[in-house]
Amino acid sequence: MAGSFPFHCVRYDFRAFRDLFFTLLVEKLEHSRLALSHSVENLQKEIDERLLAEKRLSAALDKVEKINRDKTTLMTTISHELRTPLNGIIGLSRILLEEQPTERQQNYLKTINSSAVSLSHIFSDIIDLEKIDARRIELHRKETDFYALLNDISNFALLMAEEKRLEFHLNCPPTLPNWLMLDGVRLNQVLWNLITNAVKFTQQGSVTLSVEQTADNEFAIRVTDTGIGIDEADLEKIFELYYQVNSNRNKSLGSGIGLSISKAIAQLMGGDLTVTSEIGHGSTFLLTFKAEEAFCPSSEDSKLPLKLNILLVEDIEVNVVVAKSLLEKLGYQIDVAMTGTQAIEKFEQIITIWCFWIFNCRICQALILPTTCAKTMKTAPMTSFLR
Repeated sequence: MAGSFPFHCVRYDFRAFRDLFFTLLVEKLEHSRLALSHSVENLQKEIDERLLAEKRLSAALDKVEKINRDKTTLMTTISHELRTPLNGIIGLSRILLEEQPTERQQNYLKTINSSAVSLSHIFSDIIDLEKIDARRIELHRKETDFYALLNDISNFALLMAEEKRLEFHLNCPPTLPNWLMLDGVRLNQVLWNLITNAVKFTQQGSVTLSVEQTADNEFAIRVTDTGIGIDEADLEKIFELYYQVNSNRNKSLGSGIGLSISKAIAQLMGGDLTVTSEIGHGSTFLLTFKAEEAFCPSSEDSKLPLKLNILLVEDIEVNVVVAKSLLEKLGYQIDVAMTGTQAIEKFEQIITIWCFWIFNCRICQALILPTTCAKTMKTAPMTSFLR
């Protein structure tokens, strides 16, 4: 028909399209599966490598920690061993100072004594290193003569200051309680660290120890110096273990452990240890702590008879010399046994009746002394252990 459009009929094979579609889909899925499998394999490989790295890192960390523990244990052991002869030096120098030496000899003996005491405090800090790691630092509170403690530390501080031609001042109001319930040994350790640092880093001027009661059972002690000062960036870091302030103005670097241990002790005492400083204008360390007021122990309870027979059991000769000399000056009769066996023999002889005996608990044989005493003496002796 003229002017009309022809109709064409097109036939499509939908089965072929369907097969092609599913073929392409399967290939795509297979490609995705292979890619996913490859990614999983790579991820597993990375996980294995990371686990291996963590295992190696953990082993290395364990090794470092063991080395650190061994180092601390070694330092502690050495410090314990060195303290024995050092205590002999301290004790004998004090005894000689009481023997009316010449002025020159007295100066030498004071220097020997203060140097030995300084070493003793350093060893105490080293021994506390292991306790800090294990969180085993403890306080042993008892009635403490607060004024006597401050007087003793001030005497040593004055001696150290004089050696560097510095002035030392003690500001202590008379309103402070005389007796406090606290660990005097630990407080002395903290003050010693603060004062020695102040003297060490001060070339001219003064060091001042100021004490005040801030509230009921709360106290504050400031150690102020006119030394080189501390940079603001180092103010918090100086309380970290082994941290030392780098300064070209003073080469007297310390061990880096005293302030860290002192801060730990201050916190155990219910307070803290902080510092304020400015370069070129000195530093002020503030120690705060809590302590209840105590009463002076009865002198009658602690007073021993003037004529007292004492058996001293000690295997280190220098300890025997110092202890025997000090006790004899107090008027006591001293007999010495160097071993536990010798002590037992002296008890069995019953030549002298001892009402007091002192023995070194490191002597294993001495552990059977109480049984022997019970068998050979009618009255129980008083006992004391030297560590």
